[in-house]
Amino acid sequence: MSVHDPFNAGISYINQYPEYQDEISIDIDLKGVSPWFKVWSENEENMYKLLASHPRIVRYLGVDSESDYIILQRLNNGDLWSYLHRHPSISLKTRLTWAVEIAQGMAHIHSKHVVWADAHLRNILLTDDFHVVLCDFAFSVLKPPICHHFPTAPPPIFMVPLRYTGMPTSYVDVFGFGVIFYALLTNRFPFCDNLIPDEDKQQAAFRRHSHSEFDPLNRVGEELLDASFGQFLTDCFKIKFKSAFEMTKALESAYKSWKDAVGKSKSNVESMLTSDDAPYPEEPEFIPLDPVPSFFIMRPGDE
Repeated sequence: MSVHDPFNAGISYINQYPEYQDEISIDIDLKGVSPWFKVWSENEENMYKLLASHPRIVRYLGVDSESDYIILQRLNNGDLWSYLHRHPSISLKTRLTWAVEIAQGMAHIHSKHVVWADAHLRNILLTDDFHVVLCDFAFSVLKPPICHHFPTAPPPIFMVPLRYTGMPTSYVDVFGFGVIFYALLTNRFPFCDNLIPDEDKQQAAFRRHSHSEFDPLNRVGEELLDASFGQFLTDCFKIKFKSAFEMTKALESAYKSWKDAVGKSKSNVESMLTSDDAPYPEEPEFIPLDPVPSFFIMRPGDE
């Protein structure tokens, strides 16, 4: 059953439309990888060259000079928002694994002095072995100054409140991750009942965020989630983390605490651990993280 896309955009796969493929003549070696063609922009090409060769970034294959498309690896599982909607029974362990992997990808982005500036679930893809990679860097910014004005923004529910000014520009990604993580934890967006918020609900959530109202984990059965991740979510929404490096370290620590708590109260969380039959990962790999340069996270007045 087709579902209305509440984000009204997301990534665009040319290879979903076979009639376009005959018009594309590829002049680079794809090395046996199925291609995904994306309309070229100089900024995005530069970002992929800078960020590529990392397990949490979609594979960059180059630019085809004949068609002027950026060529990336095609991933048949598509974007994470669509997949979550089609598969509502994915276990909490898997969703937490994906959350850690997303954070690791963002930490890599920040370590390269880049602000993603478009953090949302349609810009996260699932690999064939069900791990996540980040994509869509057309509006990302290299070394943005303090108080940089971003000309574009993610969908409203992922948008950082406008009052957050004078902070390291990484704040837009930290806040966006908070919303992503909330959705992965609860299978709903903040101040919503599902993963399909219409424009009005997204705008309403944005207004509440702008008034420092953040949806708590207080529904029935969320007690353990709140105990393990409630403070982490608050720190994302209030931008207590200067970068995704700090954010990822805190998330990995919270995840380990949650895992210990699950072991002590397994009967209380059994319903959250059910899953379908796909070979999803249920344990994140804690890969090395490069620290973020201090100049990238400085606030006004910092030495």
